[in-house]
Amino acid sequence: MPDAMIRHSVLFLSLLIHIARGQVSYSIPEEMAKGSMVGNIAQDLGLDLQRLKSGKARIYTRDSTEYIELNKNTGWLLIREKMDRESLCAKTTPCALHLQMILDNPMEFYTITIEITDINDNAPSFQKKDFRFEISESAVAGAGFMLGGAFDPDVGTNGLQSYSLKPTDKFRIELHSQADGSKNVEMILQKPLDRETQSSFTLLLEAFDGGDPVLSGTVQIHITVLDNNDNAPVFTQRVYKTTITENAQKGTILTVVSASDADEGSNSVVTYYISDTIDKIVADIFQINEKSGELILNGHVDYEKVSHYEINIQAKDQGGLSNACKVIIDVLDINDNLPSINIVSNSNFISEGSKVGTVVSVLNVDDLDSGVNGQVQCVLNEGIPFSITTPSSSFFSLQTEQELDRERESEYNISVICTDEGVPALSSSVSLRVQISDVNDNAPVFEKTNYEACVLENNTPGLSIFSVKASDADWNQNARVSYILEDSTVNGVSVSSYVSVQPDSGLITAMRSFDYETLKHFHFRVKAQDGGSPPLSSNVTVKITVQDQNDNAPQVLYPVQTGGSVVAEIVPRAADVGYLVTKVVAVDVDSGQNAWLSYKLQKATDRALFEVGLQNGEIRTVRQVTDKDAVKQKLTVVVEDNGQPSRSAVVSINVAVADSFPEVLSEFTDFTHEKQYNDNLTFYLVLALAAVSFLFITCVVVIISVKIYRWRQSRFLYQSNLPVIPYYPPHYADTGVTGTLPHGYNYEVCMTTDSRKSDCKFSTLGGQNVLVVDPSFTETMQHTIKKNNSIDGLGSTESVQCFISEDIPFAITSQSSSFFSLQTEQELDRERESEYNISVICTDEGVPALSSSVSLRVQISDVNDNAPVFEKTNYEACVLENNTPGLSIFSVKASDADWNQNARVSYILEDSTVNGVSVSSYVSVQPDSGLITAMRSFDYETLKHFHFRVKAQDGGSPPLSSNVTVKITVQDQNDNAPQVLYPVQTGGSVVAEIVPRAADVGYLVTKVVAVDVDSGQNAWLSYKLQKATDRALFEVGLQNGEIRTVRQVTDKDAVKQKLTVVVEDNGQPSRSAVVSINVAVADSFPEVLSEFTDFTHEKQYNDNLTFYLVLALAAVSFLFITCVVVIISVKIYRWRQSRFLYQSNLPVIPYYPPHYADTGVTGTLPHGYNYEVCMTTDSRKSDCKFSTLGGQNVLVVDPSFTETMQHTIKKNNDLEGEYSTSKMPAVVMWYSVLFSFILLHSARGQVSYSIPEEMAKGSTVGNIAQDLGLDLQRLRLGKARIYTGDSTEYIGLNKDTGLLLIKEKMDRESLCAKTTPCALHLQLILENPMELYTITVEITDINDNPPSFEKKRIHFEISESAVTGARFMLEEAVDADVGVNGLQSYSLKPTDNFVLELLSQPGGDKNVEMVLKSPLDREKKGVVTLLLTAIDGGDPQLSGTVQIHVTVLDANDNSPVFTQKEYKATLTENAAKGTKLITVSATDADEGSNGQVTYYIASKEDIVRKMFIIDQHSGEVTLNGLVDFEKASNYQINIQAKDQGGLSDSCKLIIDVLDINDNKPVINVLSMSSSVSEDSTPGTVVAMMKVDDADSGVNGQIHCIINDNFPFALTSPSSNFISLRIEQQLDREKDAEYNISVTCSDQGVPALSSSASLSLQISDVNDNAPVFEKTNYEACVLENNTPGLSIFSVKASDADWNQNARVSYILEDSTVNGVSVSSYVSVQPDSGLITAMRSFDYETLKHFHFRVKAQDGGSPPLSSNVTVKITVQDQNDNAPQVLYPVQTGGSVVAEIVPRAADVGYLVTKVVAVDVDSGQNAWLSYKLQKATDRALFEVGLQNGEIRTVRQVTDKDAVKQKLTVVVEDNGQPSRSAVVSINVAVADSFPEVLSEFTDFTHEKQYIDNLTFYLVLALAAVSFLFITCVVVIISVRIYRWRQSRFLYQSNLPVIPYYPPHYADTGVTGTLPHGYNYEVCMTTDSRKSDCKFSTLGGQNVLVVDPSFTETMQHTIKKNNDLEGEYSTSNHFEKPLYAIN
Repeated sequence: MPDAMIRHSVLFLSLLIHIARGQVSYSIPEEMAKGSMVGNIAQDLGLDLQRLKSGKARIYTRDSTEYIELNKNTGWLLIREKMDRESLCAKTTPCALHLQMILDNPMEFYTITIEITDINDNAPSFQKKDFRFEISESAVAGAGFMLGGAFDPDVGTNGLQSYSLKPTDKFRIELHSQADGSKNVEMILQKPLDRETQSSFTLLLEAFDGGDPVLSGTVQIHITVLDNNDNAPVFTQRVYKTTITENAQKGTILTVVSASDADEGSNSVVTYYISDTIDKIVADIFQINEKSGELILNGHVDYEKVSHYEINIQAKDQGGLSNACKVIIDVLDINDNLPSINIVSNSNFISEGSKVGTVVSVLNVDDLDSGVNGQVQCVLNEGIPFSITTPSSSFFSLQTEQELDRERESEYNISVICTDEGVPALSSSVSLRVQISDVNDNAPVFEKTNYEACVLENNTPGLSIFSVKASDADWNQNARVSYILEDSTVNGVSVSSYVSVQPDSGLITAMRSFDYETLKHFHFRVKAQDGGSPPLSSNVTVKITVQDQNDNAPQVLYPVQTGGSVVAEIVPRAADVGYLVTKVVAVDVDSGQNAWLSYKLQKATDRALFEVGLQNGEIRTVRQVTDKDAVKQKLTVVVEDNGQPSRSAVVSINVAVADSFPEVLSEFTDFTHEKQYNDNLTFYLVLALAAVSFLFITCVVVIISVKIYRWRQSRFLYQSNLPVIPYYPPHYADTGVTGTLPHGYNYEVCMTTDSRKSDCKFSTLGGQNVLVVDPSFTETMQHTIKKNNSIDGLGSTESVQCFISEDIPFAITSQSSSFFSLQTEQELDRERESEYNISVICTDEGVPALSSSVSLRVQISDVNDNAPVFEKTNYEACVLENNTPGLSIFSVKASDADWNQNARVSYILEDSTVNGVSVSSYVSVQPDSGLITAMRSFDYETLKHFHFRVKAQDGGSPPLSSNVTVKITVQDQNDNAPQVLYPVQTGGSVVAEIVPRAADVGYLVTKVVAVDVDSGQNAWLSYKLQKATDRALFEVGLQNGEIRTVRQVTDKDAVKQKLTVVVEDNGQPSRSAVVSINVAVADSFPEVLSEFTDFTHEKQYNDNLTFYLVLALAAVSFLFITCVVVIISVKIYRWRQSRFLYQSNLPVIPYYPPHYADTGVTGTLPHGYNYEVCMTTDSRKSDCKFSTLGGQNVLVVDPSFTETMQHTIKKNNDLEGEYSTSKMPAVVMWYSVLFSFILLHSARGQVSYSIPEEMAKGSTVGNIAQDLGLDLQRLRLGKARIYTGDSTEYIGLNKDTGLLLIKEKMDRESLCAKTTPCALHLQLILENPMELYTITVEITDINDNPPSFEKKRIHFEISESAVTGARFMLEEAVDADVGVNGLQSYSLKPTDNFVLELLSQPGGDKNVEMVLKSPLDREKKGVVTLLLTAIDGGDPQLSGTVQIHVTVLDANDNSPVFTQKEYKATLTENAAKGTKLITVSATDADEGSNGQVTYYIASKEDIVRKMFIIDQHSGEVTLNGLVDFEKASNYQINIQAKDQGGLSDSCKLIIDVLDINDNKPVINVLSMSSSVSEDSTPGTVVAMMKVDDADSGVNGQIHCIINDNFPFALTSPSSNFISLRIEQQLDREKDAEYNISVTCSDQGVPALSSSASLSLQISDVNDNAPVFEKTNYEACVLENNTPGLSIFSVKASDADWNQNARVSYILEDSTVNGVSVSSYVSVQPDSGLITAMRSFDYETLKHFHFRVKAQDGGSPPLSSNVTVKITVQDQNDNAPQVLYPVQTGGSVVAEIVPRAADVGYLVTKVVAVDVDSGQNAWLSYKLQKATDRALFEVGLQNGEIRTVRQVTDKDAVKQKLTVVVEDNGQPSRSAVVSINVAVADSFPEVLSEFTDFTHEKQYIDNLTFYLVLALAAVSFLFITCVVVIISVRIYRWRQSRFLYQSNLPVIPYYPPHYADTGVTGTLPHGYNYEVCMTTDSRKSDCKFSTLGGQNVLVVDPSFTETMQHTIKKNNDLEGEYSTSNHFEKPLYAIN
């Protein structure tokens, strides 16, 4: 809520408001002190002071600042805050505060107006501290400059009145009156300014107000006089001289020229230029610093080209005035020319069989220097079989010096270095590349001496095993190796039927599927043959080892499974926990981990009684056997191997839990009534028992004796000083120097042989010159082009410029005279551009210019810089299950942007596993096409999908690759028939289901349950009735398999019904299963049995103790004999093994070092597990590596290893190496000459000729044959040719006539420029023998070039203020001719303003200057055009002209002038920011920058500056803020226009603001009630508000409304005040809160509105009683409930709020069965939860009612009630009670059945009742036990006992029946009744059978007792022996541990094939894998075993130090395992 409402909130309840109105005014000065009195408001309004207090009088100010406060005790208005009139009202007059005084009870409003008068408390002030002006000295008198006016916040006479300016000698001020009464201040120039006399002025401007006393403010005016350009620059010297050494550094400062200008600022800034000249070489070589005048060397000077330079330099100021001077530079000569090496003839290839002295190349070496500096010596780099000789001056020959061998060095990069004799000496070099061509003199060599590889058995034919690799040191075809499989046999079959070898790659492929069980390894030989003529070859042996796969299931050896087996094992009931029942023995013909067997209990009658040892297959009891355990126990044990995938076998074992064999037989089988004892059998038993006992005791004595003897022997030997016997256990691997570890397997990746191609060479394509460039080529092509510069006539002179086409990554540079190099400028990308056609254009500087061009084709050779890219980011494909192996699934495709071999993509399957099996056994990828092929037939039920990765690798060097993920989805096929789960089909099944004859239609007989392991619609099953005894009686549900009756069963239906049901799936084609069901239509079981099978009438059981004794004796004997045989066999085996291995006469010392594992071929499970692990060959890595088995790292070592591991590892460092192929030379010369056995002979001679330039082609120069005295035949035979040294041949030789002829027209100016004389130097070369002659041809000048200017036009910009005599340097003309034909004189026309002067220079040249003759006037003539003519002295005379354009520059001499002095504009109130108001315009008569006008707002008020902005360039005035008519209705803006010279003018802009309706009504809530009671009467006032609108008139008239449908109304007691009243009765339950929106709108157009939200809460009155959710409640509770049970809850709600809505629940008083209801139930007051107070009994109380009252918490409280009914539900808590027959202890016979009784004879009836109700009282009767179950039956529902068959004489007289009476409750309860039935015809017969029960039959047999005793004794001895043997073994093991860790010497005996793996040395504790060193190093105990998940330690094969020091180095080892007494620290296993 607003702060005012919080401070003054009043609750108006039933309040009558009375409004009184009054007004009072006061006038006070500003700045009155706090507490000052304004007036007595109580007295002035006639109010009593008590009224002020009781009415809570307060001042309402409408804003947050309260300047006036009311003292209610005195009635005085006091100053609360100081008031500043300027802050409150600014310039508004009068200034007043409008306040309201508010009183309550009744409410009264009074208006108070307080006028605040002004005092002179503000002095005039200027917005800026000072004004600054820049005025040109050319400004005219009368120019005006607008000043910023002062500002005074006071009003009236206290405001601003006048200004004064001091001093007034140059300026004065003028005041311009404005429409609003203000005055603008303008400063007027009275006299012209002179910068040279006074450059600045300071004035003081003062402003005064009219107050008393007068206050004033001042501001300083700073004026800077701007300079005008009226002085030209002047050099300090007319001529400068300097010298420079030849080849001085670029950037050398030669001299500094200096010119000064008398002007100031920019007019005095001098810029230096080298005058325009046609001699472009000078402009390129020299440059001048424009600011400092430093003349800098920018190029290279060469004394041999130019020895003297004259440079004209011009100095110019910013106004266009200039002056000139000359700089003369003399060049000093030094030794700066390198020897130039030209290859006259060169051979790139030479055979390695060439003879010594063969000439390879001829070079020409020249040095432009003379004398000693021109003498040259050449040498070669060392270590090459070549030498260099000098046959004649400047010519050198390169020839062989030794025999060549390409295999040792295939190419030579020969560096020829030529050095001159200068000081310092300079040298040049050239590189020659000579390649040695190949001769086939090397046979292929394999990378290994032999190869070994592994392949898994059951492989698919065509599997790639691995590759052999051979290399040939020769090249190209001679090095191309082919692989051939040599013919041999394996097991009598050709090896080609086992494997094949690819001729090109050496890839060995399996041709058949191998079987590890039949073939474990085989050998063959592979031959490698090269492609030479004749071919050479070598061969290698390859060994293939077949690895085992888990393809054989375990075979159970014991117990043997036979159909006739009844009982396998007997467990006595006294058996304790861990009792050994039996042991399952199984084997697996596989090897390695595939043969590891584990045993699991799959099924058991009682799973909590038995367990199976995981590793040993022992079946033991888990708990104590009890009497409650069933006799018959059936166990199903699964034996599973450790293969991937695993295979298993199942064995079923019958176990009998019994103490006697007859007890077992009574459960498992039938016995005859009679068993006879045979004395002979008993005798044999005694004899056998005695023999067994004797053998057992004898065996025990012998074993003990042997053990004692061995112990004594070991003690004697162990403590002796016998030497250590050097016994080496078999199959252990050496890691020391002797090298016994197996050879590692190495595979290398080599480049293909067809990739040997040149990286950079020239090729001729279509007659064009093609340069093939390798992007990695690091040297420039400069030398290449230099050697080939005479191919197409490409030539150059000193004045030739060459350039190439744009947008290519090449550049052409000139490193020395007449030589250009073409080199790469950017990185090349063959994929973006594979070829460039480069056009080289060379142009001379002649007039007209001549040019030549040559086209070069450059091909970019490829570098492998792009990896293959697959077409997709991932691939997915589907394949149907049961596919044929070799099926093509789909192809992956990758592309490579590279070319040729680099773009050849090969596809490789990356190694991974699918369900633990390598993915290569699932799919393969064809390397060339990327075709993915299935390697096996997939099964959807075991594998639905799998992923793998395919790598695409290019053929580059090194290769690049990328990979992609491939997902293969196996699609289901209908390959599985349905499986019937129920009914189970067994051979012994007789009856499956019984259907009573009372069964109705739809009776459920049974349900066929079947499943299909397929998926989708293939697994949809349907059921059909195929056959039936009576098809009209049964039907099968199509979808659910339910068999139901179709009709009512009748007595006519056969008892035996056989149904055949077909279960069919929905696949294509469909598969089905058939199940047969026997159905019996009968009401009793005997009826069924009589129909389905025959039973024997009698079963008798009789114990036979002798039989058990025989069985026990046989078992003990078997165990004993087995034990003896095993012990003897082991002893013999050990003895033979030790004799065979040791072969020594010394005794074997029985020391057993722990933790050794057997690695031999005989290793069995008890002695250790042995595994060999090989990697697949497709991994392209070494096969000797670590493999992970069972989470352990195992190093697989071949026992036949004969070399050290160190050497093996060294071989494997080259696994991924690559062959580097020979590369072609970078450049192949156009003119290659093979000099073989050439004898060079030189002759020397010279001849000169002189000819004029421009002679026609074919003109004769001279007869060279005649002049040199040569025969024409010599010219022809010697292959005479002219060598020019460059690419252009101007002179040709006619060998038939001996004449020198003009071949190309010669231009002297292009060849020699200004050099005289001009001559060509040629050489005539003859061969066989070689002779060289020098020819000099001088070329004389003719007048063929007129004088010319470099520019067609010359432009000058000269200020009109330039003085007479100003000089301007002109460009000199250039004439290419020399002598009298050169330039002679100049002329200039017209000469009105300018004249021409020629200034002679020291070198004879003349500078041309143009001098100003008369002043310029821009207003008269802005542009002057002149013509300059240059004339030469030739005949005829030639001339050249150039136009001179002079532009006259303007001076600033005019001020800006506004088009109007006053502008007017209108602006609507609240116009948008950025609104354009008007554009002011001022013009300046000056031109250019002097005519540019800038606009400024010069008004002094800040509000104006912030409200409006003006565009400085266009003069557009824009609104920058928001205008408000209520604040200001008019604005006056002073605008100033100023030019760039500081001259200005001003105008005024008047803006009128148009009023609009832009103020919304403002709502102020004066008083507000936050809540009102819902029973408040209409008319009660809720809130008071005041509404104001700043607008006036219609825009200020306000109308307010509130929301519709609210019980409130608005009234207006007075103007601008609104009250909110209640209009209707309130109801909180309907609306508890009102959010009232008060909206007030004005009458403007468009109308504006405001709104205020008022939140009013309705307080509650208790006017609603609680209401229950239901009219009555019912609930049920089970009997026998616990007291305190929560039954349910009643719930009532009250529409009121808070306390009035708080409901309490009360149980109304009533009685149930005469007892208070509160003793039955209770109700929780808060929640209404009804709780039982007692346990209910359905039999005594079935239901009851009561009432619950709900009462609220109001005052007074309101209430309501509801009826609750509780129903008690019955539970099955009463067992049936048998009424008949009555059970008494003395009852002997209950019923008698005569022997003549027929079928269905009623024997008796059992009568029982159950006091429970419903289904809990339904009773059923079952026959639990009977002496003869086939004789009696009990009616299920009626309890009648009837005979099932005819009673016969054979039936026993005494028949005992046990009947169970069971109810239908959950859980059910039952009662048992025993009935004695006598089958007799007379009562005495009954008594004779039933009365004698106390007599016992005793069978005493002394012999049997002794047999039992003897069996117990033998068993005891046997068990004791086993325990003793095990104890001795444990003791020895512990003793060996103790001895092994002692300080006694280690006896290096290693028993074969034993492995200790932990504390008990059994399989469950770990497996051992070992790698041992040799025993002779006395470190044999240090080995590496994997125990409990530890890793294997890999020992360095070069290990020669103790392990103690080695371990210390390996600080990252894990797992402690000390194995030797030599070690002080534990040995760790390496990760």
